[in-house]
Amino acid sequence: MSPPSWRQRRSRLIALLFPSSSLTHTGAGGKNSLSDDELAAKLNEVLEEEHDEEIDGIAFGNKDIIKLGRLAKGTYGAVDMVRCRWDNRIYARKILSKIFVHRAKEQCFPLTERVIHSIASTSRTPWAPHLIAAYQTPLDLYMVTEYVEGGTLADLLEYAQGGIAEAEVRWWLPQAVAAIGWLHEQGFAHRDIKPANFLITPTSHLQLTDFGSAAQLLPASTEGVQLVPRDVCTQLCGTVDYISPEMLEFDEGKNEADEVDESFEGEGYARETDWWSLGVMVYEMVYGVVPFFADSMEDTLKRITNHRRTLQLYDEIEISIGLKDLIKGLLVQAGSRLGRRGLHEVRGHSYFKDVTWRNLHKLQRPTSLLLPQFTDSSTAHIPSPDQELNDPVSYFPEGSFTTIHPEFTLRPRPDQSNAKLVSPFYGFTWGPPKNAFDKVLHPSAVSDVPPTPRVLRRLSASTTSIRGKATDASYMTPLRTGFTPGTGTVRRTRPMSERQALQQLMSAVKESAHKRVLESGKKPGSQLARRDRTIVPMGISTGVTVEDEADLTGRTDTPPSPSPRPGSSLSRTRPPSRLTPTEEWPSLVHEREPPDKWQDMTSRRRKLLEGLEDAERRLRDLKLLVR
Repeated sequence: MSPPSWRQRRSRLIALLFPSSSLTHTGAGGKNSLSDDELAAKLNEVLEEEHDEEIDGIAFGNKDIIKLGRLAKGTYGAVDMVRCRWDNRIYARKILSKIFVHRAKEQCFPLTERVIHSIASTSRTPWAPHLIAAYQTPLDLYMVTEYVEGGTLADLLEYAQGGIAEAEVRWWLPQAVAAIGWLHEQGFAHRDIKPANFLITPTSHLQLTDFGSAAQLLPASTEGVQLVPRDVCTQLCGTVDYISPEMLEFDEGKNEADEVDESFEGEGYARETDWWSLGVMVYEMVYGVVPFFADSMEDTLKRITNHRRTLQLYDEIEISIGLKDLIKGLLVQAGSRLGRRGLHEVRGHSYFKDVTWRNLHKLQRPTSLLLPQFTDSSTAHIPSPDQELNDPVSYFPEGSFTTIHPEFTLRPRPDQSNAKLVSPFYGFTWGPPKNAFDKVLHPSAVSDVPPTPRVLRRLSASTTSIRGKATDASYMTPLRTGFTPGTGTVRRTRPMSERQALQQLMSAVKESAHKRVLESGKKPGSQLARRDRTIVPMGISTGVTVEDEADLTGRTDTPPSPSPRPGSSLSRTRPPSRLTPTEEWPSLVHEREPPDKWQDMTSRRRKLLEGLEDAERRLRDLKLLVR
C-alpha cells in the first residue's frame, strides 16, 4: 500500500483540528473549502494552548524534508537547500533562532516575513518567492519557500568586479522598482533594500526577498504619504551603507530626547526609505561602489546625513542624463524624494518612459545580458532520495565546486520532534497548501536538478577573505564574449559582519546625539544608563560570539559589509579632488578632547551597566526555555 499523499494527510489534520461538531467553522463548503489561512489560524491556536502528539506528527515539519546543505547565512538566520519528501523537489528553508529573535525583537519580525511570503503565495505574484510552509520547533522558526537558483544581484556585481553597463541596468532596474512597488501595495516597507536581497530567476527576472526587517505601513495621508509606525522605528535596522538619512535622524533625535529625559515627538519615517536604498543600489550598479562608504561608522554616518555635499556622480563613467537624474531624485531628502507619494512618481520618471510595466516579468532577457557565472559543477550532482539516505557523503565530494556544505560537515542538532514547544510564536505556522506537492518529480529526474554553486571571482593580485582564508578565486570562469573584466584588486571591506557594523552605527548615532546635547547647553538627565547602553558586538564583553548568539549550526561566515566592488574604476583609483582631505571633508575631522577622570569613571560605569543588562537578558532567555 502506497504512503498517503499530502492531500490525505492534510485532510486528517483538518479532521483533528475541526471535529464534526465544529464543521460550521470550516466555511460554507465544509472541510474541503477550508482556506490555508483558516487552517493555519486553528493550528496556531492549538500550538499555543496545548501539545498534541498526533497533530505534531501530521503537521508539516523537518521530518518532511531532507537537508542538502547550507546556502547562505544572514544577519538573523541561515538558509538551507532542502528537498521535500512529498514531491522530490528542491526548496529553500530559512532558519531563525527563537532566542536570537527575542533578543532582536525590535529589529527582526519573523511573523511579518511569513505574512508577506504567504501573500506572495496566495496572490501568485512574480516579484517574491512563494511560501510553501512555515513551522517551528522548540528552538527555531522555519520557512520553506521556492528555490531561486540564479543567484542575486550582489553575485552579479561580485562577478562583474565593478559596475555593470547601463544597458544592463536598464534591464534590472524596472524589475526592482516593480518588486518594491508590489511590497508597498501590500502595505509594507522593506527597510533593507540591497543587491543581496534581489534574487535572479532562471529567466533572469528579479524577486525581492528577506522581509525580516519589513514593517507594516500606516494608512496613507491625504498627500499619499505612508508612514512606518513610530513604535517600529525605535531601533535601526537594515544594512549600514543603504540606510536612509531619515532613519538615522529619527534614531538620533530619539537618543537626544532620552538623554535629557524629554519625550520625543518626532515623526516616524515613511515608505520612501526603500526608494533611498534603491538609489544607493543603482549607484552601486553603475559605479561599482556604494556612494557613502567609509571605513568607520562615524564617517559613514556623517557622509549619509551630509549627502547633499558628499554625493558625487563621477564623469569618468558615462551614463545617460536620465539615469543621473533618477539617482539624484532618489538620493535626496525624504520630502523631495521620488516615491514619497506613491509608486507612480518613480514609474513616471523619464528614465522609464519606454518600459511596459504590465508584462515586465514576461519579457525575454537580452542575449548579451551579463549574468553571474559560477564554478564548474560537473563533479557534483544532486543525489536521488534513495542514494542520499544510503551514502550522502559521496555525492558532495571534497573539492566539488559547489557552495552547499554536505550534511556530514554540520554539527548535529538534538532531536526536537518530541519536545514541547517553548514560547511558540503565535500566528507563524502556515501551510502547506493542499496542492503544494501535486507535481511530483520522479526520482530518476532528481539528479538532473543543478546544484547552486558559489559565485566565481575572477583572478586578482590578492584575494583573501577578512578571516585570512584563501577564497575560491583559483578557478577561472568563461567570460562573456567581448567582455573585458577589471584587473581585480583587494576588495575594500570592513573587518566585521553586517550585524556588527549596524551595532557600531547605532553607537555612532548615540555619540552624535550626546554631542548635540552638549552643544545645545542642555543638561543630561540623571539616568545616564539611557545614553550609555552602548551596543557592542556579542563576544567583546561576554565571550560569546555573534554566531553563538544566533545558535545556528554549520554556518559559513557572514558576508562582509558592502563596499566598493573589486576591479571597478573607483576601487582602483579615486578621481583626484581639487581640495585637500580636510577641506573636502571638514565634517570628518574629529576634534577629540583629552580624557579626564570623569570620562574614565563614565566608561567604567558604562561597562558595568552593559554587563548587568546582558546578564538580565540571558536570564530572561533561560526563563523562556524552561517554561
